[in-house]
Amino acid sequence: MKQYDVEMIRDFIEHLRLELRIKHFENVNPGVSINSILVEQLQKYITRWYTAGLLTDTEIAATEFTEEEYKRIMGEFRQANITRCQKALDALDALDDVLYEALKGAANPESLGIRIITRKAIEERQTQNENL
Repeated sequence: MKQYDVEMIRDFIEHLRLELRIKHFENVNPGVSINSILVEQLQKYITRWYTAGLLTDTEIAATEFTEEEYKRIMGEFRQANITRCQKALDALDALDDVLYEALKGAANPESLGIRIITRKAIEERQTQNENL
């Protein structure tokens, strides 16, 4: 029986998340050194899976624009990238619980069962929500 490669899927998701964080950081902080911790973490996936990256880089042909046009285009491009990366990071964060559950099920398909909701579980969840 063929199964999903859960390790590869987890690594892919984390690799994507790290690239998005780095791109977001680069666009929010132009000219600032990239966070070396994020780069080190990313390097682990690049080395393990023999990839240069998942997301493409974009370069604006500066010589084709006036300095004023170039600055305006860069500002628009940075803002669009910030928005795009933040939306993607938010989406990945929103999916965390579902991805965790799905990957757990993919790793152990025979362990999937029915979740039974008890009164105690509901009361504990309500208490947790009230404490937020």
